Amino acid sequence: MLFPQENTYRELKTLDGIWSFCLDEKDSGIKQGWYSGVRENCIPIAVPASFNDQTQEQKIRDYTGTYWYYTRFFVPQSWESRFVWLWFGAVHYSAKVWVNGKLVITNKGGSLPFWAEVSGKLKFGQENLIAVMGNNELSSESIPPGRVIIEDGVKKLSQHFDFFNYAGIHRPVKLFTTSKKFIEDITIKTDISGSAGIVNYEFLLKNNKGLKVNLKILDKKGQPVFIKTNISTKGAVRIENCKFWSPKNPYLYKFCLTVNDRQTTIDEYCLNIGVRTVKVSGNKLLLNGKPVYLTGCAKHEDFHIIGRGLNNALMVKDFNLLKWSNSNSFRTSHYPYADEIMDMADKLGFLVIDETPAVGMNEWGSDPVFDKILFNNKMLATHLTMLKELYRRDKNHPSVIIWSVTNEPEAEDKRARAYFKKVSAVMRQLDSTRPITAVVTSKPAYDNISQFFDIVSLNKYFGWYVLPGDLNKKTENALSAELDKYYNRFKKPIILTEFGADTVAGMHSDPPMMFSEEYQQEYYKLHGRVLDTKKYVIGEQVWNFADFMTKQETRRVMGNRKGIFTRDRQPKMAAHFLKQRWMKKI
Repeated sequence: MLFPQENTYRELKTLDGIWSFCLDEKDSGIKQGWYSGVRENCIPIAVPASFNDQTQEQKIRDYTGTYWYYTRFFVPQSWESRFVWLWFGAVHYSAKVWVNGKLVITNKGGSLPFWAEVSGKLKFGQENLIAVMGNNELSSESIPPGRVIIEDGVKKLSQHFDFFNYAGIHRPVKLFTTSKKFIEDITIKTDISGSAGIVNYEFLLKNNKGLKVNLKILDKKGQPVFIKTNISTKGAVRIENCKFWSPKNPYLYKFCLTVNDRQTTIDEYCLNIGVRTVKVSGNKLLLNGKPVYLTGCAKHEDFHIIGRGLNNALMVKDFNLLKWSNSNSFRTSHYPYADEIMDMADKLGFLVIDETPAVGMNEWGSDPVFDKILFNNKMLATHLTMLKELYRRDKNHPSVIIWSVTNEPEAEDKRARAYFKKVSAVMRQLDSTRPITAVVTSKPAYDNISQFFDIVSLNKYFGWYVLPGDLNKKTENALSAELDKYYNRFKKPIILTEFGADTVAGMHSDPPMMFSEEYQQEYYKLHGRVLDTKKYVIGEQVWNFADFMTKQETRRVMGNRKGIFTRDRQPKMAAHFLKQRWMKKI
């Protein structure tokens, strides 16, 4: 299903706002029929947003288990003759949805959209009720994996990833209509031939008997560059003197399909497309046939009060900060980001490493039970489903130039070899037009998985977790040697996808000491000196864009402080240094 769109033939209303919320600590909600009406003990909660930080209750903030959301909404009588779709941008981690007491959707996976056609469950011209049962528990079958343990009768999550397990309805909820014969999906793949752009397209119609489809491609001024009537469901278009999409000129065309049933237009969908190519050639990453060097950050969807919820003002601010810092890229660490963020990346010309939620697949030594279940077949099946869902959603974004299938798995584990051989093969079957990578932190001699990917992506913390406090030649030489070992083994281009130092804003030290702003700045200077000597390095993305929340532990001072911006988006000293460094790189 395509992202909800409003036009002459499709109507849309948002269901965002204040919903009702309650915990289901005994998992008794379904048995007691909670889906049929709002519970008396519910409290107001904002959607979209994580629920964790919206109250003063420690129990709600740290909650693991089942929870319920409710809202009432009106459906106009005029919608009765049409398909009506209910769309959730994301609910973490699993969800069941009822409309007027009838189950309509079951979903697993907390970072991608899900939807259902619900017209048969609605009361037209009347008030309706949505009930959502969510659950943020993770298991040996989930992506990311985890394990629920019971302490003093309370569920807690054993997780191997270093960010807070925010939960709730994180992204917009929409209700929209289509005709009963409509455009269900569009796939765009582009190529370049001299000064011409090639747009290969394929689309899927629902209930397509007797339909004719017309195509228009419009430039930025709304002028047609291609028009054809009664097209087939698969074809190619040549755009002469095409403007190619790039960070410096993120030119978007509109690919517009209209559907006619006899002489009547019944549906239309316009998709923003960018014409560009991306591939790896030798030690280079080529965009439109020219080498490109990635500058920027790994990020998180994270902010005060809203947790992982989508906020448009925050999104705009973050993109402005990325532009200010001379970043040309970011990674969606460690899960797919909101549709709206991906659309903004297209419009503003950012290069995106698009990552699945496959994080925390590692052995930290703190949970031997968890370590034993890594890389099992059910986990693999979930992982492959996530790959397919991510590709289906993001396949048409010109900003997406690399697929990342995982972050920091236990790559030295022999079980990882067969597991990621399969994962890489499926990703290549889905998309042959983009490079693929797996982000690793292992030692080069024992890495069992980088052989299956086009780019080696490394998370390395020399001067922090390795050789902490040392910003001298020893650390510089160690980092240089590590990069060389990786390149000499795999002979593939390398991106340093994470490197950073925890920094408390306003803490200063001369000479630099760990956690001071001076240390973070000198840390990045050291890494820059090394990276500038490596011709096989095709990019650097610091960890992290901004400080973010984690679970409470002795290593973390109210979260991870490795951001070059504070959690409320103020720059640290290192941000100013990187701004100057990256000006010369882009």
